[in-house]
This record gives sequence, C-alpha cells and structure tokens, in this order.
Amino acid sequence: DVVPVIPRISRQSISPPDELRILLVEDNYTNQLIARELLKNWNKQLEIDIAPNGVKALEKLKGSDYDIILMDSQMPEMNGYDTTRHIRTDFQLPKSATPVLGLTANAINSEADKFIKAGMNDFITKPFEPDTLYAKINELVGHQPAKPHKTNKTHEKMTTPDHDELDLRYLTNLTEGDPQKLSEYIELFITETSKEIEMILEHTKNEHVKGIKTIIHPMKAKMIYFGSGELVDLIQSIDRHANNPSDMLTLISLIEQLPPLFEEVCRKLRNSVKDIKLTTHA
Repeated sequence: DVVPVIPRISRQSISPPDELRILLVEDNYTNQLIARELLKNWNKQLEIDIAPNGVKALEKLKGSDYDIILMDSQMPEMNGYDTTRHIRTDFQLPKSATPVLGLTANAINSEADKFIKAGMNDFITKPFEPDTLYAKINELVGHQPAKPHKTNKTHEKMTTPDHDELDLRYLTNLTEGDPQKLSEYIELFITETSKEIEMILEHTKNEHVKGIKTIIHPMKAKMIYFGSGELVDLIQSIDRHANNPSDMLTLISLIEQLPPLFEEVCRKLRNSVKDIKLTTHA
C-alpha cells in the first residue's frame, strides 16, 4: 500500500483554461491548502471555492455554478460518494451533470468502481501528481490545451520517502523554494497533526475504532507531503489494523509509537527549515 510521492515537474507542461470555477470538497485543512496552492500555481486566475464536507458542498452548489468539483471520498457528515449521488439525483441540469473528480488516499484499483458507481467522472490518488491533476481537469471540462512547453527540468520519479531522512522535495517545489512559506506549511502541519494525534489517543483509550479510522485515513497523504517514510509506514499500518480490528492490542501498540515518532519528525522538519533559511541567506 505504497503511495508515490509527486515527481518534480514543470507546472507549465500542461496549459490551463483561461477561466475556471472549481469547488474543492475536502475536510483536511492542510490538504485544502496544498490543493489550492497546486491549482493556483497552474493558473492564478482560477476561482476556487472550498467546502469542508458534502453537506456544505451541496449548500454551495445550490447557490453557485461550478465548472468542475474536486471531491474527497472520505469526509465527516457526508462522504464524497453520497454527495455525488445527491448532485446527480437532486439537482436539475446542467448542475446535475457538473463533472466530479474524486480524490482518494487509497492507491488501489478497487476504488475505481466505487467512484464510477457513485456517479463521479474520474478519480485521482493523493498526493497529487500535478500534471495528472491538470490533465484530468482539462479532460473533464473539455479544454484542449496547447502543446506542452519544452523544459530542461528533469522528471524525478520518487517513491515513499526513505526512513532515515526527510524528503522535502514536494513542499520545496510547491512553495517554489520560499523558506518562509515552507516554514508556515510545516508549522501548520505540526499544529494540525498534534491535535489529530491527541484525538486518536483519546479514541484508543475508549477503544473507539471507528473514531480512529475517521482521523487516521486522511493523514496518509499528508504524511507523504511532509516527507517522512517512517510516519507513512506507521500511519498505513494503523489504518490497516483499524480496518480489521481483530487484534486490538496490536492496534494499541502501533498507536503508542505515534507520539514519539511524530515528535522526532517535528524536530527534523524544523531543523530542515533552519538549514534552508541559512542556505538562502548565505
């Protein structure tokens, strides 16, 4: 269950539409910011509206028209599958036919059937490979892009980050090497993930497996964004055992490893930012 990290690519390699109204339906704040940054890096003129769950998405769709909807699959209150079904059945044309691109943290082929049966047009795995995201959006909105610009940048195919070192290439590319913006993303990640781990520990005390699953699932892609192979592996193991909680002791043992490992990753992240700032100002 290894999810690939985004390769380094040129954001000019697939040209965007001149105008586009996008509804992004995503409950995780860090994932919201990263998706918005990717889209704005592609075309700063894009209009992006954000809904944190399916209920809010339906409310926004009642009052506004969108060219495409980017729909996370797993969310509280109403998931992406049910939200898409409501769009297809409860709205009149042309809103009911708005293209929906599903977003998932599960890099498995069996997800495809679930998306199509729910009425989505296509899906993409988080973390997003920018060119794949842009190409899918272009296809669903009927935009025929110009020929790709030639670039001398190399395309680095990357896998899950190594255990021993952080891999910050994704965030560095996303922030265009801006150390201040990189630092802001990292502090947001630390604050948000600290709260999530506190909630996981509380659910673990109460043996509330469903609560653990709800929090842990969207964390998988986020851990890859921030470059820790150890955290990626641990989160994936917790997610697997939460889906099959026959051995609660093993699940608890895995969760107990989360706080100290996260603290170590936080230390490495902050040191990395210091090093980047020193290099930038040298």
